[in-house]
This record gives sequence, structure tokens and C-alpha cells, in this order.
Amino acid sequence: MGQTYPHWDLIIVDDGSTDDTARLLMPIIQSDPRMTYCYHANRGVARARNSGIALARGAYVTFIDSDDEYRPDHLSHRLNMMERHPSLSLVHGGIEYIGPAEKQYVPDAFRPGKKIHLRKCYAGGTFFARTSVFKSLRGFRNLPFATDLDFIQRMRRRGLPVAVARSRTYRYHLDSDNRLCDLYEQGGEAAILKFRGQWTGN
Repeated sequence: MGQTYPHWDLIIVDDGSTDDTARLLMPIIQSDPRMTYCYHANRGVARARNSGIALARGAYVTFIDSDDEYRPDHLSHRLNMMERHPSLSLVHGGIEYIGPAEKQYVPDAFRPGKKIHLRKCYAGGTFFARTSVFKSLRGFRNLPFATDLDFIQRMRRRGLPVAVARSRTYRYHLDSDNRLCDLYEQGGEAAILKFRGQWTGN
């Protein structure tokens, strides 16, 4: 992990990969008691995150997608924010975008055919929250698109405080294959469901 804050546990949720992930990772996992490996069939990002939340043992939970990175002070910066402000329930944002500028614009979930900059979206990979918050809300709902926005909306309905991290410690790679934003742009929710093997349309 290469983090300045050393007291972390890493739960690797393998969502049906076919690239020898388990074989490559197992020697590392077996050598570090802080690491746990969990496999299940391709169930989508919401259920994958929920699997990790269910296994979490610490006071806080955060995420990192397989194609992204943390800067070395990522965990320490977010933990300090939460500790300095005990009323906070979740911190998000603080993203460094890696990749083509045009990929920084994604379909607007509220206005079909329109796009918005990623700065105006909620990136679930950046969520850093108290474990009790994730569990009280029963994690993420399994929606085709905008599961991160849905989670924030449910938090706000409960009056749970949310803050934006200003330090850009989460490195978000925009040129990955099969990003949900790209699939949504190509064919809406049907394209995402087809990618997941859940689509039954013609």
C-alpha cells in the first residue's frame, strides 16, 4: 500500500476476474496478516463494496478501484479530517485525474444526453467513512448507474454530515476499459446490465 499511516487492513474483493488475480496475489496475502482475499462471481461494484464492508473490522472503511492509486498520505489525510471533526460521517473527493481531458466529462444521470465534469460527481472510490455509517445504511444499493450519488442522498436524508477533501490524494485513472460511465454513454443502463450479464433484452 505504501501509506504513511501503517495501521490498515486491506480487503481484496475479486469480482469474478479471469486474469489470474488470485494466483498472483496469494503469496503477498499469505505474507501479510493485514490482507484478506474474497472472491465471488461478477456481481457489480455495489455488491463488491458491500462484501468488503461486511468483512471490515476497523472503525473506518474506504475503497480503491483496481485501476486507481493512493498517494502515500491518502489514508492519513482522510483519517485526520475525520478525527479533527468528530461529527463528520463521510469524506469524499480529493481526486487527481490521470488520462485524457475529454474523459473527465461523463453522462449526467439527471439530464439524458448531457454531460457534466467529474468534479460534480461523487466517486465512490474516494469515500472514507465510519464503518457504522456504511452498515447502518446497509451499504450501496445495486443500481445500474449512480450508486455513489444514491448513497450520498440517503446519507443526507438522515442528516449525516459529508465533507469534501481538498488534498488530491486519490489518483483516478480515466483510460481504463469498461468504465461504467463509458458503458452508460454507449447504451444507457442496458449496456451496463449487458456487461454484467444481467440484461435480458433483445
